[in-house]
Amino acid sequence: MADFSAYSQDPKAVTISSYVSYAGEKIIAQLFFYDGPTPPSGTFDNFTNISPATSGLNTRSYLDLILSSTANSTGGLR
Repeated sequence: MADFSAYSQDPKAVTISSYVSYAGEKIIAQLFFYDGPTPPSGTFDNFTNISPATSGLNTRSYLDLILSSTANSTGGLR
């Protein structure tokens, strides 16, 4: 994460890291976003070269990313 922050020169590439506890387990969650059709080769290699416990890595639109978030899963319910 520090390496990406220090050396990434692409203003379209973003990663958000979260360190959370889930069901008693410590988990590092990563969100990668590239503001374009596909990131240039090597953009996120420092992260994707690590075998994840689970992965939902795919290409999608920004709108699809927002709609897939569970951050507001109770929105509109009263």
